[in-house]
Amino acid sequence: GAITQIFTPSPVANGKMYREQFTLPAGDTTVTVPQAIDALFNEGMTIVLDGYDYPVIITTGTPIADEVKFTTATGAIQFPYADADNDRNGYIQYQII
Repeated sequence: GAITQIFTPSPVANGKMYREQFTLPAGDTTVTVPQAIDALFNEGMTIVLDGYDYPVIITTGTPIADEVKFTTATGAIQFPYADADNDRNGYIQYQII
């Protein structure tokens, strides 16, 4: 059969993304990434912690299960649980327009 190619445009407006790494200290659920203040909350935003790409980013409420909360005004990222014994490493990929 014939092969059909489908092009899906990037969700990146103006073609510029930023990526900031962070460490979430043991026992904490929230980390602040000052560089991400005023980041554009859209489908191009990615938040990863210990290799896990959180599929649901919320902007209000308290995150549970596979959710993570991002507050654009402060650059705060809140995760649904803490690791009492270990620091965790992650990153946020975002846009500022």
